[in-house]
Order: sequence, then C-alpha cells, then structure tokens
Amino acid sequence: MNQFNRPINPLLPTFSTTLWNQKDSYYRDVYFFISLAAAVLFTLLGCSVSKAQSLDTLKAYQDLDQGLAYHKEKNFDSAYVYLLRAANQYQAAGLEERYAFAQLRCAFSAHRVRKYYLAEKHYKQSLETYESLYPADNLKIAASCMGLGSLYAATGNYYQALIHTNRSLAVKVDSLGADHIDTGVNYYNSGTAHMNYGEYENAMDAYQKALPVYLKHHGEDHQRVSSLYVNMGILYDKRG
Repeated sequence: MNQFNRPINPLLPTFSTTLWNQKDSYYRDVYFFISLAAAVLFTLLGCSVSKAQSLDTLKAYQDLDQGLAYHKEKNFDSAYVYLLRAANQYQAAGLEERYAFAQLRCAFSAHRVRKYYLAEKHYKQSLETYESLYPADNLKIAASCMGLGSLYAATGNYYQALIHTNRSLAVKVDSLGADHIDTGVNYYNSGTAHMNYGEYENAMDAYQKALPVYLKHHGEDHQRVSSLYVNMGILYDKRG
C-alpha cells in the first residue's frame, strides 16, 4: 500500500477527510503521523484503564481472602467489613459472579452476629445476582435460598422460611441426590420450617428423610443426630 492509498483513520473522520483531499504530500504526511499518534494514544489509555481495573480486582481478592479468614476465626464483624469492600469492588469491575459470592459471605457474617436486616439484604442481593446468571436449579441459588430460610426461621417469619428452605431442598435433591449430607441438612431445616408453621405431617416426613442421611454420614453419636431426635420428640408431642 502506497501513501496515497492509506486507509482513513475512523477516529478522526472529519479532520482526516479534509487532509486526505489535499494535493500536497506534506498534508498527507501530517495526516498519517497524526493518525499514528492518535492510535498510540488510545492504545496507551486503554492499557492504563485495564491496569487500573486489574489492580482493583487484585485488591478485591485480597479483601475477600481477609474477610474469609476473619470469618473462619469467628471475628464476624471484621469479616463483614472486608467482605463488603470486596463485594463493592467486584461490582465496580463488573464481575457479577464474584460479587454474588461476596454478598453471600457478607450475609453469613451478618447473620452470625444477628444483624438480620443486613443479612437479609445481602442474601437477597446474592440471590438476585445468581438468578440473573444461572438456571433455577443451580446450587448457588440454593445456597442463597437456604440462608434466607434460616434467617426467616430465626426471625419468626415461618412462611418465608418454608418457601425458601423448600426451594433450596428441591435443587439439592435434584443436583446432589437424596442421600447427600447437604441434602440431609436441608431436609432437617425443612422439617423444622414445617413444624414451626404447624404442618406436622410434612415436618415428620422431612425429619424421617433426614435421619438416614445423618446416620450414614455421622453415626449415632453425632450432635446433628441428637438434635434431630430431640426435634422428632417435640414433634410427636405436638401431634398428640
């Protein structure tokens, strides 16, 4: 390609057309070097933005790791601060899946210190984001629903507890199978939700499905098995 057939830079349409129509080779050369400088400038600006976004993302991962470490140490207030910071950084970077994960972890930390208003907000934000990313039978959606079910049970909203716990249970039965320990825990929570809501037959059915799963994975002497037996005894009394 010779200098008379150089393509016009789309970044400078009006200016370049004016120069291109000039007969003097001086103007054609000026146009060429201006176009080249513009291309280099836009490339550098793009690199700067990408580098800044990469640094922000790295900071988000560091805050997430620190928040998870605090949560593991049961320092839930500090965990919440770092996890919320990570969630905001992921949201700004457009990393929706990581944003939803950080929101769910914020909910766990707030829930553990009984900050139920904050926990509910973060559970719902994680659930809404996961629902926008995945089909309804995804286990990540089930995790958010399970958290909401537990929160509503703790706050006495037994109807919502039942809805969210059973939604989570349906996903886990389909995805993990009825004898998976996570499904067993969800059966137990479902039984408790039904019992609190006054649906005793459904509660007993859920507890009876949880029992063999707990025995398989934990044995007779585990705390979960003991808690299940206690709740089944309470349920028998309520049924009369």
